[in-house]
Amino acid sequence: MANKPKLYLETTVLSSLTAQPSSDVILAARQQMTNEWWEERINEFEVFISELVSEEATA
Repeated sequence: MANKPKLYLETTVLSSLTAQPSSDVILAARQQMTNEWWEERINEFEVFISELVSEEATA
């Protein structure tokens, strides 16, 4: 089995996935695209986040 590509997430991706849908149509579309990508493609990658991103997301 081939190794999956590595994906390093940053805080904006996590924020988009967990935020309430925006009332701004452009931001809402970006949130929707991020959610769809996450559901359809995330399993294709070995996902990592840095300690800094983890701390920022927790705050």
